[in-house]
Order: sequence, then structure tokens, then C-alpha cells
Amino acid sequence: MTVPEIKQHKDAIGLIHAWKARGYPLIMATLCMAFLAFKMQIVPMASGFGAMEVFDYKGLFLNFFCITSIFCLGCLVLPFRWAFFTVLLVFNVFWFAALNKSELTGSPLVPSDLVNWNESLQVGAWLIKGASPLRLLLLADLAAPFFLPVPTEKIRFRLICLGALAAILFFSLELHIQGASRPWTPEYADPKTEITRHGPIYSFAFSFLNDLEKRHNTPDSRQLREAVDILKSRRKKISAPSEKMRPNIILVLMESMGRLAIEAGDGRTVAPFISSLKQGSFYSTRILSPTRGGNTCSSEFMTLCSSLPATNGMQKIYSGHMDRSYQSLASVLGQADYETLAFHGNSAGFWNREEAYRQLGFDRYCAKESFDSTSIIGLGISDRSFLAQTVKKIKQIQEPFFSFIVTLSGHAPFPATKEGIECMKQRFPGIDSDAARYLSCMQDCDSALEDFWNQLGELRNRSIIIFFGDHSVRMDSANLPFLGFKIAEDPNKDIFGYQVPLVIYTPFPIDIPAQTQGDLSDVAPTLLWMLDLQIPDCFIGQNLFSGTTAINGRVLHDQDCQVWLLPWGNCVKGIIEENAASQECVERLLEEFSAAKVVRDDIVYGHGFSHQSSSH
Repeated sequence: MTVPEIKQHKDAIGLIHAWKARGYPLIMATLCMAFLAFKMQIVPMASGFGAMEVFDYKGLFLNFFCITSIFCLGCLVLPFRWAFFTVLLVFNVFWFAALNKSELTGSPLVPSDLVNWNESLQVGAWLIKGASPLRLLLLADLAAPFFLPVPTEKIRFRLICLGALAAILFFSLELHIQGASRPWTPEYADPKTEITRHGPIYSFAFSFLNDLEKRHNTPDSRQLREAVDILKSRRKKISAPSEKMRPNIILVLMESMGRLAIEAGDGRTVAPFISSLKQGSFYSTRILSPTRGGNTCSSEFMTLCSSLPATNGMQKIYSGHMDRSYQSLASVLGQADYETLAFHGNSAGFWNREEAYRQLGFDRYCAKESFDSTSIIGLGISDRSFLAQTVKKIKQIQEPFFSFIVTLSGHAPFPATKEGIECMKQRFPGIDSDAARYLSCMQDCDSALEDFWNQLGELRNRSIIIFFGDHSVRMDSANLPFLGFKIAEDPNKDIFGYQVPLVIYTPFPIDIPAQTQGDLSDVAPTLLWMLDLQIPDCFIGQNLFSGTTAINGRVLHDQDCQVWLLPWGNCVKGIIEENAASQECVERLLEEFSAAKVVRDDIVYGHGFSHQSSSH
């Protein structure tokens, strides 16, 4: 072999060694992180009825640049192989927990899921429940670092540059997305959907930063006083019912029961019992809920405290904001000598409810541990068994009492029998299996509620009984025509998915208003008016019996103005013509909602000035 050939051979060997020491590890690490970023985007695609219809490539790039930046930062303090493995391990565990939580609850993983002990145990349960062979196979990238050669130290500077570039691209893309999803844009009406579509990393970081920002920018007492005055001035005052009574209050949350289930078909097919209460009761299927497809605790908070939910529905109010006490129906009724109890068929620590109900002013909380739990469906005790046992318990309570009852069998993934699913497919030819499963589940829940109603017996004559849905579900819109809905012709089509039923049964005569628009924040003021009790200043809702329109409801000011303010308050939509009436309508709504947000920020994040403000 000649000298030039030997030199050429050595150069080739040098290139191979350089490739193994520098290029190959970098390329393999990049591919692994790209695969991990792709897995992150599976999460919003696999969240049941909340699934995104289109793969979000912006979210894919956000995930990739974020993971790459953290990996490069890790290489500054750890050897390449261990930094690589640590990043893969942490993000794979995060992905696994986020995917399973999204499928089971329809909600993203948030910081409070990891901070609180009970929630951390729940995350562990999600990890175990989701350990299917296919998903475990998707964790194979964890072995990649141990099959790579150790790169030379010269690569560290390149990694720092790569990390800096990734960080710049990450924040540039994030700012671009923030600009695209600005308020008042109809296609981005739901911030929770817009945030979660970018993947669990983005939604987790958004939840943390948004919560931190709100805690450091709370309203002062002057701002609060102005906000309270605005809300009080808009609340129409009418005389309370002539008969002053202290009836029992039974408030029943119907899990996942939306307008969709109540009005499907002829309106009596899926939920015949709830539909039968229309005669003689306040009845509406047009009440707005703050969430769609998940997050029951936000709906509970809005109902019990007549307040807006926290942080755009991302951070869970019960697990992230129960470091303080709240004015609620329970606390107000407790001061009026009511015995106050909450009932739920899941474990006491689920979503931190044990602490939450204590901070909301309930005297007692009866969870799964207080019941015979031999009959389990889905996440807890079956509604039929739970409600039957609850009736026995409340009949032993000293009257008057306030019982808040949260059902559970209607929770995703909507347990239903094969026969029930097939029955729904026969009744509504053309619907898919997911829709049939949901409707069959709601039918079973409605039947359990009817049994509960009958078991109450004579107690109904001494009780105001309220049924309300916490939220609707996300369903493929292709199913809606087969269920009898003509959404394209519906003037409320933009808020259809956020409408839930509300039924108020009262044993004493009362004039039922024709106006049935409102939201869940109106339940507490309405009930307190019926009892002739003072409404706390921090309650933002309206009395539904006054005939006024709620802050977040649909407003039809005249024929040229249709405005909706959804419960998180970032979207005004509809037909707005250039005339004084329309402009006045929009300005009034915006002013009211700004005041409602100030009050919410005070009670959830601030100093609770509204609790000390004068009552009216």
C-alpha cells in the first residue's frame, strides 16, 4: 500500500471515529427527542371526546425545542449519556401520566397534580392503569442512551449552542401562538382546547406560569369595591316568595349530563326522568357551564360559590387553590342554621375534595369510605347504589339540611353494556360507538336519578331539589344530525357544547319565569333569594327568577345584536351591528365581566377583601 493510500485510509478511519464520537450520538439523541415530542402530541389526540381532529405541528415543534433545550442544559452538569437518559426518563413518565389522565378525565396534567400528596397518588394510579403492552413498547427509547458511544468533550460547546438555538425557537414559536390565539377570535374561543392542543408540556407550563402571574397581580380593596358595586347595581331586586320557609336543600350534580343528552331524539329517549320534571319546575337546558368535556370541580366551584372558575379551567380549583376558606352556599346556609353535607362516591382524597369541602364550609363530607362500596362502576360506587344509600343518610339528618350530592357513574369513559350501546345505535341509526356509549351511560344515570327521586318520598314535600349538569361532552359533530340536532340552524350553535340542564323543584308555589338563559353562577343567588337570605357581595350571579340575563348567558338586546360571553370571559361573538343599542349591550357585558374577574381574582388568588365587604 502506497503512502497516499495509507494516509487516505487513516483519514477514513478518522472520519468514522469522529462520526461515532460526535455525529452519531447527536443524531440519535435528536431522533429520540423528536420521537418523544411526537409522543407528547398523542396526548391531545387521545383524550376521548376531547380529541383534536387535526395533528398540531406547532405543538410538535414546541415539544421538540423544549425537550432539546432541557437536554442541552442537562449536559452542562451531567455526562452526555446520563443527561440523555434523565431527560428521556422524566419526559416519558410525564407523557405516560399525562396520556392516561387525559383519557380517564379529559383534562391535562397540571402542577397541582404533582404538588399535593393525594393528587400525586392519583398520578401513580394513572400510571398503573395505563400500563398496556403497546404503551410500554413506546417506552423503548429509554434504552437508547446505553447503546450509544460516549461522545468527546468537544461536543459540549456544540450542545450549548444547540440548546440556545432551541430555546430561541421555542419562545419565538410560543409568542407566535400566543398572538394567534388572542381574545375575541372565534376559532380560539376555548382557551383550554387551544392550550392543550399544543401538548402536555405547553399546557403544564402555561398552567404554572398563569397561576403564578395571577397570585402576584391581585386586585386591591379599591378595585374590588368598584367591581362589587358594578355587579350589585346590575342585579335586579325583586321581592322574595311570600311564604317564608326553611325547606331542606338537595343539590344534585349530574356528571357529564349536557343538553346533548337531554334533547337527543324527541327529548324523552335518553333522559325521560329529567325531561318529565319540566312541568311545575324551573327547567332549562340552556344553562352555560364553564367547561366542556371535563373538569367537574370548576363547575362545582362556580355553582357553590357563584364565581368564575380559576385559571381558564387549566389549574384545578380544588387541588390548587384550597389554601383559604370561601363564601359558598354551604357557609351561608350554615350560618342560617342548616346542617350542611357533601356526598360523593369516590375516595375522600380524590381531587382534594376532603379539604375543598372543608374550606367551602361543609360540616361533613361522606365519601366512598362512608358507603357500602360493593357495587362499583367506573371510578366509584354506582349511582344507583350511591344514591340509594345517600337517601338513607339524609333522612337521618336533622332538618333543615343542605345536601350536595355529586354523582359519578356518568364520568368518562362512560361505562355501558354492549346491549345498551347496541340499543342506542338502533334508536339513532348512524351514530358511532362513542356516541352510543355516552347516551347509554346517560340513560342509566337518568334511571338511577328517578329511583332516587322516588326513594325521597315525603321528603320532597319539605325540600327544594335542584338537578344540574356539570358539563357536556365533546362528540364528533357528524353524530348530531342523527340525534335530531340541526346545529347549523341553531342560533346558539357557538355555545351548544357548553349548555347543561338545570331543574329547580320547589314544594311551595312560585312564578316560573319565561327567561331561562343563565349559567351555573346563577344557582346560588337564585336559591338564596328563594330562602330570603342575603346574597354575599362576592357572588357574581343573577337571580334566575328575576327575568334578567346572567353575566355569561346569551344576550339578545335587539334584532341586530347577539352576544355571548362564555364563562372564562375571553370571547364575545355573534352579530354586532354598528348601532347604539348593540354597542351599549357589548360594553355592559364587558364591564360586568371585568368586574366578575376582579372578584374572582380576589377570592381565589388575593386577600379575600370581598369576604369582608358589606352585605346587601
